[in-house]
Amino acid sequence: MRKINLIPMAGEGKRFLDEGYIVPKPLIKINGIPMFVHAAKALPKADLYIFICLKKHVKQFKINKVIKSFFSKSKIIILDKVTNGQAVTCLSAEKYLKKDDILTIGACDNGMYYDQKKINNKINKSDLVIWTFKNNKIVSKNPAMYGYVKTNKPDNVIFVSCKKTISKVPGNDHTIIGAFSFKKAETFLKYSKDLIKQKKTINKEFYLDSVAKLCVSSKLTVKVNLVNKYIGWGTPADLINNTAIEN
Repeated sequence: MRKINLIPMAGEGKRFLDEGYIVPKPLIKINGIPMFVHAAKALPKADLYIFICLKKHVKQFKINKVIKSFFSKSKIIILDKVTNGQAVTCLSAEKYLKKDDILTIGACDNGMYYDQKKINNKINKSDLVIWTFKNNKIVSKNPAMYGYVKTNKPDNVIFVSCKKTISKVPGNDHTIIGAFSFKKAETFLKYSKDLIKQKKTINKEFYLDSVAKLCVSSKLTVKVNLVNKYIGWGTPADLINNTAIEN
C-alpha cells in the first residue's frame, strides 16, 4: 500500500498579513528554508506528497515552483479560492488517492518529533490516528484556537472537541496538532463527505477535527499519537518564539 502525505496550504494566512508579512505563510523561511518544507519533512516518509495551494500564490509567488524544487515528484493542486474548511480543501486531492492508501494529512506550519516505529504501529492497528501534544505553553495564549481529545486507557480516543477546551487546564490535555493518519484513505473520504452532508461546521467551517469526531462517534478505532515535541509557527508570535529547528 502506498503512503501518502497531504499538506493543505491554501489559506490566506491572515494573521501574518496583518503583521506586515508579504509572502504567504508556507513560504516564510525558517533557518533559510520555507516553513512548509520543515512541516512536510516532519511527517512520516511517504511514497507521494500532495500539496494544495492557492492560484494567487502561484501567480504572485510561484509557490508551485518552490514546492517542486524541494519535492520534485509531488502532486500540486491549485485552488481558485479559499474553501470553507480544511476537510473541503483536502477533498480536492481525491483524484490522486486510492482507497487503500495510508493517508497522513499534516499542517504546513509546525514541526514535531516523535517515535517513527510507534506511529507506524498505531496506524496499522487503528482506523485513524490523531497526532497530539501536551504541556506546551503555546496553548495558554489562546486555548480556543485548538482541538482536544479525551482518551481512555493510554491512547484510545473517546471524545474530540474542536475549538473548545475540555478542562480547566487545557495544557494538560491532548491538544490536536493538525495531523491525522488514516489507515485507509477511503475512511477520510467517506467521513469528510458525511460531515459536509450533515452540515456540521464550527465557525462556518468544516474542520478535520470534526471529521475525527465523526469517526469516533461512528465507533471506529481511533488512537492518539502523543509526540515528543511540538513546535508551532501558526502565528507571528509563535514563529518568533519557535524559530529554532533541531537536528
